[in-house]
Amino acid sequence: MNLDLLFNTYKEMNLDKGKHLLAFSAGSDSVFLLVTLGLFLKDKLNEHISLAYIDYHDSDEVYKEEELVSYYVDKYSLTLFKCDAYQPENTNFENWAREFRYSYFNKIIHENSLSSLLVAHHLDDSIETYLIQKNRRSLPLNYGLKKENIFSSIKIFRPLLDITKKEIYSFLHENNYLYYEDKTNKNLIHERNRIRTMNISTD
Repeated sequence: MNLDLLFNTYKEMNLDKGKHLLAFSAGSDSVFLLVTLGLFLKDKLNEHISLAYIDYHDSDEVYKEEELVSYYVDKYSLTLFKCDAYQPENTNFENWAREFRYSYFNKIIHENSLSSLLVAHHLDDSIETYLIQKNRRSLPLNYGLKKENIFSSIKIFRPLLDITKKEIYSFLHENNYLYYEDKTNKNLIHERNRIRTMNISTD
């Protein structure tokens, strides 16, 4: 992987200036974003990056996720914003969780005067989003995901949209970075997980 290209993206997004909130789950994607930002920012990582973690209490193994979140917070001496969320009855989890997390991120960013929200969506996510939009016959302003946009008055950056899930796994494994594999990602109740089983190729 050519990290220089990724670092150029970080530079273009001014991630070496201001203070940014990284949506962090300790999964492979957000760990990749965090550790590569660490390589880019070096000893200034905690000056520019804070983490936000939401415990959805949707798995009996969520404690493993929390342990890894704590591990990376301690490793990089980062500020962590954490909250617990419980899905209301008779709601669609994906829709409810999306609304909840962006409302929570919005609150953190405004209360702490942060510059932007960083989300670890990658190329596979963008393709999956396009397929969901197509299946629903949606007519969005753009198909897939955008590297930069404004949502609910907060600036959102997705710097990993040129990188595949395969590249993320390879980098983490080659460099022995720990991450949590969320078993709920295999729950076929969720539409995105059903799309994922199509084995989309991004090679």
